[in-house]
Amino acid sequence: MPTIQPTPNLVDIQFQNPQFPHFDFEMMSLAELKRRRFCFEGQEGVERFGFHILYLITLGQARFEVDFVPYDCSEATLLNIRPSQILKYLDFNQVEGFVLLFTQESIYAVDDSSQSELGLDVFRLDSPTLLTLNAQQFEDLSGVFRVLAHEYEYGAGSAHSGRIMRHLLWGLIYKLQRIDQESVPAQLFLFRDFQRVLERTFRKSRTVSHYAVDLGYSSKSLNRAVQRITGQTAKYFIDQRVILEARRLLSYTDWSVSEIGFYLGFSETTNFVKFFQKHTHILPRKFKQQYKKI
Repeated sequence: MPTIQPTPNLVDIQFQNPQFPHFDFEMMSLAELKRRRFCFEGQEGVERFGFHILYLITLGQARFEVDFVPYDCSEATLLNIRPSQILKYLDFNQVEGFVLLFTQESIYAVDDSSQSELGLDVFRLDSPTLLTLNAQQFEDLSGVFRVLAHEYEYGAGSAHSGRIMRHLLWGLIYKLQRIDQESVPAQLFLFRDFQRVLERTFRKSRTVSHYAVDLGYSSKSLNRAVQRITGQTAKYFIDQRVILEARRLLSYTDWSVSEIGFYLGFSETTNFVKFFQKHTHILPRKFKQQYKKI
């Protein structure tokens, strides 16, 4: 299998705190983020991160694209970027707010029990990328972000500050979890388990029965849960995850169509081409050519 070679306009970014290298999290303002991006050559392209990022918008408007979907952000919105997602900055010159970057390890440093997995549910793949907050939620979360920013600046990277920051981060996650679970349908937990299994094995199987057996449910029960949460059939949801990965690879790697098809579990290139065209109404090669021009 060939090694993935990102195209020149895709910047792969792994976590690194330049100010406090021993920290596995970082806090900054959106103004500081803008300053950093324009100081380094190549940062004008599309970015893929190996860690979590939360953008809290406190004033103004911005526009981002996450995995080919545009998001308009304004005051009292929270943008949630998860590892491996592809982010494109479309317009964020007239916006203010906070940016929190952190690794999954920074959370486990506070609590490595099974509850850590529950806390991270708010960062699962099916959680909203953009969260619109009501007045009370916005006041609550912005207060936590301000305390985090204050501690980060005045703690000066000390060990005590690091421990305080991690506990504040854990508190923030629980607050986000509370917002996320204000209205939880009964089938949501099955759907979340399905999402986790799908993310691990979507390249190996695209059949509903495979995932139903893995989860210990009937195909009918799984399909009912997926439809309740997303309005889509389980089969359609599985296929869309494969299509998303195909679009990523076509847009941001130099792999051929046949290499991408093989990577995604298609034994024949023609089968991959038919699958992609069925769901996108465009040939893979044509999609690749069009996106390269953007």
